[in-house]
Amino acid sequence: MRIEIKNHFVLAAVAAAALVAGGLTATGIALATTAATTYSGCVSASHHDALYGVTANGTPACAGKDQAITWDQTGPQGPAGTNGTDGANGASTLTSDGAPTGPCTTGDSDIDYTTGEVWQCTRSAWVDTGHSLAGPAGPAGAAYNCSATPYPGIDFAACNLSGANLTGANLTGANLSGANLTGANLTGANLTGANLSNANLSNANLSNAALTGATLAYTDLTGVTWSDTTCPDGTNSNSDGGPDASPPTPAPTCVDDLGITSATATSTTTTTVPSSLANGTYTLTNYRSGLLLAVQGLTNYCSPPGSGTPGALVIQCPADSLSDQEWQLTNVGPGTYTLTNVNSGLCLDVPGASMMELTQLDQATCVPGALYQEWQVSPSTLYSGAYTLTNVNSTMLMDDGGASLNPGSPIIQWPYNAGENQAWALSEVLGS
Repeated sequence: MRIEIKNHFVLAAVAAAALVAGGLTATGIALATTAATTYSGCVSASHHDALYGVTANGTPACAGKDQAITWDQTGPQGPAGTNGTDGANGASTLTSDGAPTGPCTTGDSDIDYTTGEVWQCTRSAWVDTGHSLAGPAGPAGAAYNCSATPYPGIDFAACNLSGANLTGANLTGANLSGANLTGANLTGANLTGANLSNANLSNANLSNAALTGATLAYTDLTGVTWSDTTCPDGTNSNSDGGPDASPPTPAPTCVDDLGITSATATSTTTTTVPSSLANGTYTLTNYRSGLLLAVQGLTNYCSPPGSGTPGALVIQCPADSLSDQEWQLTNVGPGTYTLTNVNSGLCLDVPGASMMELTQLDQATCVPGALYQEWQVSPSTLYSGAYTLTNVNSTMLMDDGGASLNPGSPIIQWPYNAGENQAWALSEVLGS
């Protein structure tokens, strides 16, 4: 059967295809497009069964009795195309502790998370942009006005009220423990039940003040004016003082009924301690917290045994009766000692011979003659049965940081402050 192609709009390739429709066989039809998959055409009934009007994805317009036929022409799937080229690497944003180091790719950024400083990689080198994610420091907050008109029960602990005028102030139940009241005018102040332990009241005016039930343990009362003061025991300073007082005093005072024998608050129950200590093994108990000088544990701060590693920090812990809380005192000069931890064999040390306040003490390899490992051990003039330990190099005292009562809190060096957190009871270990 002869097939005549009447319409050259025909697309795609039908070469080698066989078309069977109503007895019509067609081969060798060439189509000019590959987009279509369905074809239609007309079979002529009067012109030797010629095929005409072939269209892709359409409906043929067949004349008279000519027959429309439809067929699919889908070729096999072609091979996969080749992969495109890789895109360029994107820029990275990194973080570091301090200025970034090492190689970088231009466009990379780095943020120093300790300062917020932003660095950029330019020509394969890190450059400080001068910008920071950290905002500028806010303005300093207003200082707490310790000398403002106080209210009953207000907490003035560790306040500096030096020279404050508290005439007529109501300080009932106030906590003035450790407050500096040097030269303060407390004329007529109501200090009923106030805690004045360790406060500095030197040269303060307590005329007509009410101190009924107040606590003045280890309070500095040097030069206090007591005129017509109601004393802690409820008596009047005028009746207590004067030549008829017991013991006689030249002026009104409450000192004689505070259990105090000197104006610097030395208790009548003071335990005398030797001015120098014999070489030996001791435990050191902080006067404020009741916790012992110790080396931090291997798994936890106060988890015995203490670390034997140089650089391990020194803390305070509850007694564990182990050698990590025992210290060998060795005299190296008048009143001066090294303290060697019995467990580790390492010396109590100020790291890096630091002269900075708040430096936490550690243990380190003993270095003979190193002043930062030598301690002046002196009887406390304020706290019964206690000593202070002053680093020979920094001249700062061994201190329970922040006067903490918590196990595991750091032992630091801090300037002398007359606080009980700088006083230590030394107990010799029996059999050492």
